[in-house]
Amino acid sequence: MGATIEDDGSRSLVRGVDRVFRDGTVAGLPEAELVRRFAEEGQEAAFAAIVERHGPMVLGVCRRILGPLNEADADDAFQATFLVLIRRRRALEGACSLGPWLHGVARRVASRARTDALRRRAREPLAARLEAAALPPERPAERVELWEILDEEIGRLPEKYRQAVILCDLEGLPQEDAARRLRWTAGALRGRLDRARAKLRGRLARRGLLPAAVAATVSGWPASTAEAAVSPSLRAATAAAMARDLAVESVARAVSPSAAARLAAAFLRRQVFTRSAVLAAFLLIAAALSAAGIAAVGRAPRPDREALATRPDGETRDVEIQVVGPDGRAIPNAPVSLRTYPVLNADDVRRGSFARRDGDAAVVDADVEGRLAVRLPANGNDLDVTVSIPGYGLYNADWLSRLPGQEMPNPLRIQLEKAQVVNGIVADPDGKPVEGARVLLDIPSRIQPRSPGHHSARAFATTDRAGRWRYDRVPESAEHVSTGVLHSGFLIEGNVQISPDIPVGGDLGPANRLTLRRGQVLAGTVRDEAGKPIAGARVRVVGSAGVSMKEVTTGPDGTFRAEGCPPGTPELMATAPGRAMGSRTVPVGPGPYAPVDLTLQPARPLRVRVVDHTGKPVSNAVIDRIWVRNRIEPQDFGGVIRHTDAEGRWEWGGAPRDEITFEIAPPGEMQRTKLKVAPRDELQELRLPPPLIVTGRVIDADSRRPIGAFRVVPGSYLDASKRIYWTEWQASTGTAGHFEYRPGRRGDDIRHLVRVEADGYEVAESREVRSDEGSVSLDFALKQAHGIIGRVITPDNRPAAGARVATLKGAAGIWFKNGDFEDPSTAYFRTVIADPAGTFRVPLPKENFRLAIVHPTGQAWVDPAKEQGWDRVRLIRLEPWSRVEGTFRVGSKPVANARLSVEIPPLRDGNRMLLAMRQSEATTGPDGRFLFERVFPGRWTIGRHVEPPVALGAEGASSGVHVEADFPAGRTTRLDLGGAGRAVVGRLRLAEGIRREPPWDYAWIRGAPLIGGEERLAPNFRATAGPDGRFRIDDLPPGRYRLHASFSGIGDVRGPRGVPVSCQFDFEVPPEGREPAGKEVDLGTLTLDEP
Repeated sequence: MGATIEDDGSRSLVRGVDRVFRDGTVAGLPEAELVRRFAEEGQEAAFAAIVERHGPMVLGVCRRILGPLNEADADDAFQATFLVLIRRRRALEGACSLGPWLHGVARRVASRARTDALRRRAREPLAARLEAAALPPERPAERVELWEILDEEIGRLPEKYRQAVILCDLEGLPQEDAARRLRWTAGALRGRLDRARAKLRGRLARRGLLPAAVAATVSGWPASTAEAAVSPSLRAATAAAMARDLAVESVARAVSPSAAARLAAAFLRRQVFTRSAVLAAFLLIAAALSAAGIAAVGRAPRPDREALATRPDGETRDVEIQVVGPDGRAIPNAPVSLRTYPVLNADDVRRGSFARRDGDAAVVDADVEGRLAVRLPANGNDLDVTVSIPGYGLYNADWLSRLPGQEMPNPLRIQLEKAQVVNGIVADPDGKPVEGARVLLDIPSRIQPRSPGHHSARAFATTDRAGRWRYDRVPESAEHVSTGVLHSGFLIEGNVQISPDIPVGGDLGPANRLTLRRGQVLAGTVRDEAGKPIAGARVRVVGSAGVSMKEVTTGPDGTFRAEGCPPGTPELMATAPGRAMGSRTVPVGPGPYAPVDLTLQPARPLRVRVVDHTGKPVSNAVIDRIWVRNRIEPQDFGGVIRHTDAEGRWEWGGAPRDEITFEIAPPGEMQRTKLKVAPRDELQELRLPPPLIVTGRVIDADSRRPIGAFRVVPGSYLDASKRIYWTEWQASTGTAGHFEYRPGRRGDDIRHLVRVEADGYEVAESREVRSDEGSVSLDFALKQAHGIIGRVITPDNRPAAGARVATLKGAAGIWFKNGDFEDPSTAYFRTVIADPAGTFRVPLPKENFRLAIVHPTGQAWVDPAKEQGWDRVRLIRLEPWSRVEGTFRVGSKPVANARLSVEIPPLRDGNRMLLAMRQSEATTGPDGRFLFERVFPGRWTIGRHVEPPVALGAEGASSGVHVEADFPAGRTTRLDLGGAGRAVVGRLRLAEGIRREPPWDYAWIRGAPLIGGEERLAPNFRATAGPDGRFRIDDLPPGRYRLHASFSGIGDVRGPRGVPVSCQFDFEVPPEGREPAGKEVDLGTLTLDEP
């Protein structure tokens, strides 16, 4: 075996690179084998052979872009291109040809070098700049520009065409040799090369280049390549650059980087895409949808390798966007991030300019009028738009572009809001500042400044040495942001440690202080089947949704230690070269635990070949999600290449020996197919069923004529549950009596249905459709029936224009928060908007239904079953909201940033079925003042909000008292909270005989008043304990109370009989005058024991 590229191998590398330039290639290995040896094993000889094959092409690209007078810069760009190859070699596994990838890197690196050179020369004297601008007669400016355009257009070709052009036209390889290297037939290569040249001619003509100029330049390719022969001096400089780069990795920052190293680093920085927290959120959502059996039409999976992605041909659509400021004036050159699949490239930009790729997003700069236009595939997946500009609030919105009725407005006018600041401090449990922590911000973002509802946009900030962080692009309309902290040494939950909402615009006060907790430590040993320790194994702590929470590596003795693990039942996953992945579920609680051992068996590779329903290999298909023993495996774990190769093959060398389930999607398709397979020695062929496409006709049952407009609501269920989930947020609109629906997921255990709704007709449901039926036609003949027609008026009898009306069918419920519905994009109810006259129309549901209506002026709840049905037209008058304002104090001091809530019992029907949750929350300002704008009228309790420590435990002792109050409709109640009563203190302890460390951060204390020996509703209290079991309840009004103490959630503690421990204690808070004012009520020590 040849030498490998290691950090300490710089001398060997110098000799190897110099030798290959001097003596030629070391072996005539196929390209795919060279890539494998270089990417997987780091073989020096393989790298040298790659440089020999592609070096002249790379140098030619650099010199064409930088020009003949920038030879030194071209040499630097040449070296930087291969430095990028060194640093990114492990990401190239599976590539069968490096030519297109190196061409793209060289073009971007050389363009960056040219920009840097122009900036340098802008600072030089005028005479020097004029001299540098001169070109020799044999290389006129037009020819240099044309070469640059050619390289740019080559980079935009689909990969199969780009490979042919680069190997045959740029590298001068004979067609027979190029076909052999690419593993194509000679005929396939000729055909693709001809089509590639035709595409180039057409694209160049569209850019205004004359055919004669194109022909002259194309004919000069072989000459330009010959001119780019690598000289001995450049050979030595490249070898030195490789050695220097590896040496710098060894000695960190002790050596200043060379010009080539700086160019390579700049290129790599632009390629970085931070995906940990975002991936966690999407994985959690995806897992929830999967568990519910929903046929999710979500974001299509994307390939792991940019070089292997292909853009499917087909119909396209143009999307126009304008970015304006709060005053409505255009923002020139505004950068807009567009995330879709396939990823946009420069050729898709119709107006504005393509700036860069940012992970799986494309950044497009608007023109001077703030406008841009891009071309998207007509059948593309959802579109996500983000605008982040200093001085303005962050904007983010996304649309499911395939679903009629839910597309992005086109053209879209993005009006940015003014920006405000949020900041805070991150500290460890000892109060010391934490430097380098990443603060994840969930920022409310509206599609338009005054539009109803919002969704969350994510941003990051990093703490400095003092633990301080600051983010200055929060939209003006946001009242608070949710925060979480990412740090390897502390507790996380779902990749972030969730903290209470932080008000926007405040100073660095105590409420903006995020205190990290250390969590639990998981330690153990990874061994082979003989019991010998395995050094260098990767071990991850993985949550239930496949979210990787911690990663460590075993030491020389095979041991590992993962700190900051959250409570729950995570799974430990371990991999090592030549070993099958091993895993084990580990319950993590607050108490001690035994070390965990993992055994890795010898690898039994999983090898499959995926073909479509006709038997044709499915190349470059994306492996989206993988389940092992019903748990989702992390996206970047286990050494899995998540796409098939050109022959449809997929191999997982370290696959576990269990049966696995995975989802696969052909390139450009959003329909994922769920497959199951177990490792075997032989290659297995997996055949995909034909694409599932549900189409149909919808006609009037009497006239037999097509119905002009109707809604199609998709539904699905799993065989195991038989419960149908109707996904209202995926509903589409059919027209002229026709519809088409493509489920997002399919599998042997998934059944699909559609429901058709049209105004003036009865609702109809389809039969069950299996996932393997292919093209399915469903015809509906709808019977006429009067639908629901209503007119909503405000409390003062005016039309309630824009009122939101939700139709709740069957057992569907709804959640109100601060007088609005939950996000309708993920709801199981349909929402319509009343017109300017306050009128709305919806089809009459087949099952029992209810209507929930909200408007800035009031709300209504309509249950026709209790009101003798529904007349043809009904007038609905809204009941006005109640409004509450006041000041919150602890003792005599107002408290800022306190979270308050009005507790309203859930709305249930006669069978105790949950119909609605009604939640109202507010946060106090700097002076302790609060305001609730929309509260349901009634008699409820209000006070400081304290959450039970179910998942992560409490951050310390806190308390809240809720008092009862009337909230009359249409009136403002002025109510001051706290500032009266007495403080109640005490301490908890475990009974004798319970030998364990008490998890006091999971202690939960609650109580209510005692009247006649029975507990009443209010005033009630809730509290958590400090690390020593002490607690304090502030401002409890006089009276007799009963206190209950126990442990909550994962912190459950049991006694010798296995019964959870708890305690109950009655006490009295004396009225003022009976004891000195302000004197605490000390309950002493309360013992928790088995009842």
